[in-house]
Amino acid sequence: MENNNYASQNDPQQNQFDPQAQGNQQTPYSAPQNNPAPPYNMPPQKVKKPIYKKWWFWLIIVIVAFIVIGSAFGGDSDTQATDGNTQTVTDSGNTENDTDIPSVIEAGTSVTADGLEISYISCNADYTDYNEYVPPADGNKIIRAEFEFKNVSDTDCSLSNFDCYADGAKCEIYYGADDYASPTLETISPNRTFKAIVYFEVPENAKNIEMEMETSFWSDDKIIFTVK
Repeated sequence: MENNNYASQNDPQQNQFDPQAQGNQQTPYSAPQNNPAPPYNMPPQKVKKPIYKKWWFWLIIVIVAFIVIGSAFGGDSDTQATDGNTQTVTDSGNTENDTDIPSVIEAGTSVTADGLEISYISCNADYTDYNEYVPPADGNKIIRAEFEFKNVSDTDCSLSNFDCYADGAKCEIYYGADDYASPTLETISPNRTFKAIVYFEVPENAKNIEMEMETSFWSDDKIIFTVK
C-alpha cells in the first residue's frame, strides 16, 4: 500500500498540470471596486469682475453725465438768449418791445426781429420803368419795394420766404427788372447787411396789397409790409 502511494506521488503523469481541469474549477466571486477616476488637469477658471468694477463702465458714465449737463446748460442759455434778445420797432425815433411790433409795417419803418434789423426803405405801388419787352399782363401792374437787412446777432441769419398778396390772393414775382434781388434763402453773417429789391405783378384794381416775410426757418412768425 505504501508503495502504491509512493508510486502515485512520483508518477510524472499524475503530477502533470491539467489545464482543462483547472479551467473547470470555479473561482470565488469578487465584487468590482469603485475606483475614482483620476482627476484631469483642468485650467483654473478666471473669476469675472462685476460690470461696475470695469474701467470702461465708469468712463461711459462720465461721458453721459457730461452730455446731460451740457444739454441742460445749453438749453438754459438758448432760452435766456431768446428771452433776453430785445426785438424792437423803430419808427420816427420810437423804440418798443417785440410784443408791440405792429401787425402791418409801412414804408420808412425799421423793425428788429430774430436778430435781423429790417428796414422797409421805400415802395412804389405803380412802377412803370420796367422792361418794355416784358410788360405785365393786361389788367395788371408792377409794384417795387426796397429793403435792407442787417444781422445784429452773433450768429448767421437766414432769410426765409418773401411773398406778395393782393386781396388775399398770392401774386407772381416780376423778373423783368435788372436790379431785382430777392431776399429769399439769403444768409447774412453777423454785422453784415443785405439790400433787397423785389418786384411783384398785381391786379390794377386790387384794394389791399401786402408783402409777407417769414422771419425764421424755425418758426411761423411773419412780418407784413403794406403797399400804398
